[in-house]
Amino acid sequence: MHEVRLQTYWADADVVGIVYFANFFRLVEQAEEELYLRAGTPRQGLLDEHKVWMPRVEAHVNFTAPIRNGRAIR
Repeated sequence: MHEVRLQTYWADADVVGIVYFANFFRLVEQAEEELYLRAGTPRQGLLDEHKVWMPRVEAHVNFTAPIRNGRAIR
C-alpha cells in the first residue's frame, strides 16, 4: 500500500482554520504524484512516453471529519 504524509498550510484553510473542501482534491493529487515519484517514474514522463492523457472526469468524496490548518495528514 502507498502512504504519504502531507502537511496542510494556512492557505489551505478557511477563516476558522479548517481545510477548505476543494483543497482535498489537491492533496489527493499530491499523494498520487508521490506514488509515481517513489516508483521512480515521474507521471509526466509516462504520459509523454506513451502519448496518453489522464483527465479527471469525475470525483467523489465522503467527508467524515475536518482537517485543521497546520496538521500533517496521511
